[in-house]
Amino acid sequence: MTDAYMLFHRHRFESGGVDEKLLGIYTDERAGLQAIPRFVILPGFCDHPQGFELTPEEIGGFYWDEGFEHSVEETSAEPATHLDGASEDISAVVYVVYHEYEFPPAIDNTRFVGLLASAEDAARVITHLKTKPGFREHADGFTVDRYLLNQDHWDEGYFTAEPDESSCSLPRNNIVNPGAPEESEEGKRWTRIAMRVQAAFAVVKRNEASILIKFDGARENGEIFTVVNWPTKDVDAFSRMDSSDLEEALTRVLEADVADMTLPEQDFVGPLQAFEMLARRGYIVCVRMLPNADSVDFEVILMRDGPKSASVQRLGPVLSVMAPDIVIQAERAF
Repeated sequence: MTDAYMLFHRHRFESGGVDEKLLGIYTDERAGLQAIPRFVILPGFCDHPQGFELTPEEIGGFYWDEGFEHSVEETSAEPATHLDGASEDISAVVYVVYHEYEFPPAIDNTRFVGLLASAEDAARVITHLKTKPGFREHADGFTVDRYLLNQDHWDEGYFTAEPDESSCSLPRNNIVNPGAPEESEEGKRWTRIAMRVQAAFAVVKRNEASILIKFDGARENGEIFTVVNWPTKDVDAFSRMDSSDLEEALTRVLEADVADMTLPEQDFVGPLQAFEMLARRGYIVCVRMLPNADSVDFEVILMRDGPKSASVQRLGPVLSVMAPDIVIQAERAF
């Protein structure tokens, strides 16, 4: 039997309702986990970074073979039933079957039914379930959606009808497009953060210091960010700051003026936001900038419970290349 990996994002409204989005279907777990950092920097998703869930599903399997009762508390039956003779040839496209109806009145009740390799198999599942309790009373509630494998959906993010003023609305990366709409205040803040990291990068590149940026999810006081500056010459100029605001910590420690900075040559916003997401889920991520000949290497260390716990370490010149792997390791190793 062949599995595919479905990446969902869910968050609960204050009213109690749940918003669920299927972001993509991927051929292997690694591809699905690598997609999360691409989504977490987008509008909407960055407001709810803990809502991502990657779920393996059997190709040719379906749920609710015995039907269902009318209950909002009911969840999908386990395990999935395999459709006799179902195709498992998934070269590029799969088909997702849902069933939806209103229960209680004016409340959408949606069930994930199954993941199939062909439209014909999806139709066979629907025909089979239409005779079962629950489904037969709402036989017109089935839908079939066609998905290209390994393709991101919702790749522009999303906006709520009445967004909170503190809601993030971020560009896809930190490179400014003169013809693009004006950035939100949150987007501008992340651009400033990226520029400060670029300034730190330049300091390290001149072999004047090594810089540490720490995202510490083990702290209970809210000050999850630490920035440390180790000068290589004037050791008395050592400085450190803990803060709940990454921009503030970078500003105080590096004492650099944004007006004198340039836009980064590589993407810092995506990786830094991915590491903040991990910290808010309880992980610890340390990012050190180290001089290397005429360039700079990034050393990224991932921990769960502090220095004495197991860790994952990566070293390389491009932070955005390492960030997806760090997210994957967080999901696997801990």
